[in-house]
Amino acid sequence: MYSVNKDLKRCISFIEHTMRSSQFVADYGYERTSTCLAGTGQHAAQRATVHQLCNIMENIQKCLDMDQQDPPIPEWFRAMAHDQQQRIVTDKFIGRIAKHIGADWELIAAEMDISRPKREAIVAKHPRSIQLQVAGAFTTWKQKNSRQATIATLIQILWQCNERCTIDWDDIEEVVMGDW
Repeated sequence: MYSVNKDLKRCISFIEHTMRSSQFVADYGYERTSTCLAGTGQHAAQRATVHQLCNIMENIQKCLDMDQQDPPIPEWFRAMAHDQQQRIVTDKFIGRIAKHIGADWELIAAEMDISRPKREAIVAKHPRSIQLQVAGAFTTWKQKNSRQATIATLIQILWQCNERCTIDWDDIEEVVMGDW
């Protein structure tokens, strides 16, 4: 995540630098710049470019604002005791969770900062079993993060991937709340 923020901030700096030639941005901000430019007689292409840059800036700012918020987690998980949330994941837990993650698990692995070559090696090691691939990725993450490989961290990562991946949350809840 840090590198994404860093890249977004560099992008913002570049766009702001590019837009400084337009006094309207300084005077009116991103939202009103396009409207203000409409009556200035500037060439339509220049207005369109500034309008696109304003839209990009607004979207980047929204992303940065969202990233500053605490990652959302499922309601049932918030109700768990803090000490239970902070338990280090075990191999048994990983094996049980892996059953409930779909074939798009590599998106989760990427979110865990597992490199593409490492993901490819996991697939090569277990070419016929999604469950073993998921378990391999989660085990790699656990080894890399040792004391930070908590249930809370794993649930946050999964929740961040919720819209992009197939995750059976009812079964995940049963595993997390169960005795493992």
